[in-house]
Amino acid sequence: YQDALFHKRGGGGNTVDGPTPWHIDARMAPFDTSAYVTFWIPLDPVPAPESGGTGLLFVSGSHSDVALPYWHGGCSAAGRGDGAYADLDGRYFADDDGGGPAHHMPLAEGDATAHSGWTLHSAPPGR
Repeated sequence: YQDALFHKRGGGGNTVDGPTPWHIDARMAPFDTSAYVTFWIPLDPVPAPESGGTGLLFVSGSHSDVALPYWHGGCSAAGRGDGAYADLDGRYFADDDGGGPAHHMPLAEGDATAHSGWTLHSAPPGR
C-alpha cells in the first residue's frame, strides 16, 4: 500500500505548473509485484480539454511495453520527450488501432480513473 498527493497548479500567471512528463508509476514503487493499480481522484473539477482541462493522458496498451524506462529526461510543451520517449508517435500512435493518448475528461471532484501502474501517462501544463 502506498498513497501520494500531487497538486497541479493552474490559474495563469507565474503559479502555473509545467507539463508532467510521460512516465510509468510502477517502476518507482517499492513493491515486489507487477500487480499495481493507480487511482487518480481529482479534488477539483477537470473540464474537457477543449474547455481548458489538463487531466491525465493515458496510452492504451503501453502497460505491456516493458522496454520503456520509468521516466525520461525532458519534455516539450506538447508532451514529447527524449530517448525512448522521443518517438512515441512511431511506437504507439502510427496505426489506426485506437492507440495513442486518451483522456477521461471531464471529471467532477471525487470522480476517479484507474490504470495499471505500468501504463504510460502524462499531463499537459496547468492552465
